[in-house]
Amino acid sequence: MRAANGETHESRRKVAEILSQMRDEFVDFVETRVTMLRTELQDSWNTVKSTIPLVAVAATFLGTAFLLFTGALVGLVLAAFPNSAYRWFFSCAIVGLFWGVIGAAAVQFALRKFKLRNVVPRRTLATCASAGRSPGCSPRRRHSFKSALRRRRLIRNGGVLTAWPTGFSTKFP
Repeated sequence: MRAANGETHESRRKVAEILSQMRDEFVDFVETRVTMLRTELQDSWNTVKSTIPLVAVAATFLGTAFLLFTGALVGLVLAAFPNSAYRWFFSCAIVGLFWGVIGAAAVQFALRKFKLRNVVPRRTLATCASAGRSPGCSPRRRHSFKSALRRRRLIRNGGVLTAWPTGFSTKFP
């Protein structure tokens, strides 16, 4: 036994054994996180897969309703220009402008909502965060992982990193 920092340690284990145990623990850690990620993504995909037919039916009926409503709206605006040779043009232009304004507002709301929603798997990263400062889950690595997922521009060539995306941090702790 030897004393270090006021504590007594046994020195019977070889460095190779310690390194082997560290490697095994790291492999278990990575396998657990990958399994969690796959499970979370599979659950999300199952939810999306079950709603696709409903979305298709809804889109069909809403598209039909939109076309009928647009025709009725053009007919209503057409009545405002009874003696004009360009009454169809003005009616369609006014209704088209109206739909364009509504569409632009919808895009703004959707973009705002999309920016507020986090696309990264939350449960996996929450578990990673609860692990504290473990080697695979430091805050800087979590941030880098999130940025790489968002950009999806990390180029790999046979498992060897050949290019970094713009703004990707190469400094790991």
